[in-house]
Amino acid sequence: LKYACSQDQYIGNLSKPISISNAWSKYLVHKIRHTVDAILIGTNTALTDNPMLTNRLYYGKHPIRIVMDRQGRIPHDYKFFNDDGITWLFTDQLNAWYKGNVKLIPWISDLCSMLTYLLNEGIGSILVEGGAQTLQSFIDLSLWDELWVTQSEVILHEGIKSPNAKGKLCSNFEFKNDKLSVFIPA
Repeated sequence: LKYACSQDQYIGNLSKPISISNAWSKYLVHKIRHTVDAILIGTNTALTDNPMLTNRLYYGKHPIRIVMDRQGRIPHDYKFFNDDGITWLFTDQLNAWYKGNVKLIPWISDLCSMLTYLLNEGIGSILVEGGAQTLQSFIDLSLWDELWVTQSEVILHEGIKSPNAKGKLCSNFEFKNDKLSVFIPA
């Protein structure tokens, strides 16, 4: 799991994307991306950020983008649908038309079953870069082995609160004004 938060523990807001971490932290995220099979986000993160979910700042492969959008709310012109990268979309909207790089997968509501499906499809490592709801779902079910939290000096005063995770701190790094803490389950 990975997220960036402000000094006052907010990860963003619902209306627009917010840049919280610095350029060094973003570079590290792209370095991590090339080591995993897939990146996973939920609908709200997709709608708010319209991310590319590629590895642009570091050499190596682009992971498969896994998007959970049960109701098909994400517009078809979003970035991760319209480049050459591979996107797997978990949805109930299986009759929708997408470009050839998008694989439609029937919605699986149970995260354990979803992860089993992905493992059977050859996805052995996933970087969950979702929002608070997606991250908290993985945390609540203990479906994580590392949590990377980048905290910046930015103060937002309001917004979406960071997920609540209990873990054992195993590493700390500083990148200019950002602090990266890596946790493992306690």
